[in-house]
Amino acid sequence: MQKKQEPELPDSRNYYFIKPARFDFVLKVKSFHLFNVILTPQKVEVMKQLILQYAQYTVWANARISEFIKEEWLDLEMKSSFATIRKTVFHIWDAQHIWLSRLNGLPVSAGPGKTFTGSFKEACHLWVLSSKELVAFIESKDESFLLNEITYENLQKAIFTSKVFEMIMQTCNHATFHRGQLITMLREAGATELKSTDMITFLRESHT
Repeated sequence: MQKKQEPELPDSRNYYFIKPARFDFVLKVKSFHLFNVILTPQKVEVMKQLILQYAQYTVWANARISEFIKEEWLDLEMKSSFATIRKTVFHIWDAQHIWLSRLNGLPVSAGPGKTFTGSFKEACHLWVLSSKELVAFIESKDESFLLNEITYENLQKAIFTSKVFEMIMQTCNHATFHRGQLITMLREAGATELKSTDMITFLRESHT
């Protein structure tokens, strides 16, 4: 019996191809197999808008949660990834700064929080300013730039290569994870009037 011939792939001039970073899988499209995810230019444009919106949400959520924090709570010891509210905020700020530096092709060995000596209010201002810089970075790039790969060195001197959109998503998702910890820590410290930092709240407020 003659083997059925597999259809040819679509013209690659009209598509961007992304190989999944950490997962090997087969995506079935019609009757043939693709070992890559196919993104049309239109889908990449939508992806940029979603990533930009996530970065804008990160600005809003970082700014909002900083408003909840009282000075007397900053250095209370608690069980969390980082022992205090101050250390947790500085960790989010540091990570954001490090990833933004990598996106800009700049060498970085530590975040700004490691040597910062100003007030916590000043630190929060710089943290939010860094979040806005990420938004500006995304706005300044065209859609295809999000698919570029950047090779960088982590803090342990290991070399990695990641796509731009993966690095941006990591930055925003990392902040979201640790803001969740901050909410728990603030409640443990005694906060009783915490406003929502959910993305749906950001979207609702953005549309009013």
